Amino acid sequence: MRRPARRIADRKNSSEHYRRWMVNARVRQSVPDLHPSGALPAPLPDQKTTIRTEDVMNDVWFSEPVVIDFEPSGQHKVSSCFEAIECLDQRWPRRARDRAWRSANRVCRDALDGLRSPVEARKTLRKAAKAAGLLG
Repeated sequence: MRRPARRIADRKNSSEHYRRWMVNARVRQSVPDLHPSGALPAPLPDQKTTIRTEDVMNDVWFSEPVVIDFEPSGQHKVSSCFEAIECLDQRWPRRARDRAWRSANRVCRDALDGLRSPVEARKTLRKAAKAAGLLG
């Protein structure tokens, strides 16, 4: 059976998803403004344009920050879902990336999309940190 050809709208949505993923991945790095076509132009050397988190997406803030204790680098306060995702992806120890870690990652991403509440996201982040022995 032959697979149906992808519609132009499907290709547009996938390129839009990729563009957003690239912007989110480069939030804290210097990137130029996006072209209206959605393509990322090659950055010019010495260009110092930054995109703030608030410009990229609406962040979801916790009612109270979660303090996570990373042994070599010390304690880190996580106050929002975006910070939680950064922490889970970049600072979390590889040995502790288990079911609780995957659940926290998924729930925080869902909270950014408006599918879950920030209370749920904070609770699952605390549960993952406790399971990994990182709760400060």
